[in-house]
This record gives sequence, structure tokens and C-alpha cells, in this order.
Amino acid sequence: MESPPYDIIEYLVAHGAYVEAARIATDRGELRRAISLYERVWRFVDALPLAITLGDRGLAVRLALDGNLPARATEIADAATAEAAPSIAANIERLGWILLNAEPKLFNLAAPVQVTHDVHDVGKFDWTRLRGYGHHQ
Repeated sequence: MESPPYDIIEYLVAHGAYVEAARIATDRGELRRAISLYERVWRFVDALPLAITLGDRGLAVRLALDGNLPARATEIADAATAEAAPSIAANIERLGWILLNAEPKLFNLAAPVQVTHDVHDVGKFDWTRLRGYGHHQ
């Protein structure tokens, strides 16, 4: 009985060779897989060009920020089209980078996302837990 062929990338990952696995995935054209592998070992700067190649500006901005390249993140955001703004804002707001790297362009993109998030969550708030504080009204 023959076992199914084993993917070299799976083999490398199983042995902790994430960077080499990501390089092979890149060579195969599996860019999202390569990005994921680079992210697992915090090689955000190596994943950044792959996100740009994919045209995923939101992911590229987040990878630049994760790689401690706020100026590059701003450059990518400035070059983005209006259609990419929600993706960029969602990616950078998700990790709280707006507060740490208050680049005006990034802040302006994330602000509407945060407001939408807050307004949406207000309906889910458990107002009953405030009952004990009725005397504060």
C-alpha cells in the first residue's frame, strides 16, 4: 500500500522551516500561503512584497506596520485607490496600530471603521448589568 505524496511545504513546516517553505510557496505562485508562512515566524517584511504583488493594499499596510515600517505603510496607503480604503482601514484598525502610529492618512482611514464598529456593538451591549447602578442616573 502506497502512501499519498507528501507536499514538501508541509514537510518543511512540520520541521519548523517556515522561511524555506514560504520561499517554495512563492516559487509555486502560492503567494497567500507564503504570506501566511512568513507571518507565522514574524517575517512581515518578507511577506510585504507578496501582498503588494497580489494587489492587497490592506494586507500590505498591515504587514508594513507589523514589520515596524510606518512610513512604508503610509506610502502604500497614499498610493491606494478609494476602493482599497476599507480594506486598509480594517487591517490597520484590527491591531490597534492607529493609536501607536498616528499617521494622519492611516488614522483618517480607520476612524470610520471604528465608529461603525462602536455603533454596531452598542446594540449588543448588556444594559442589564447597569441595573445595580440605578442611583447614578
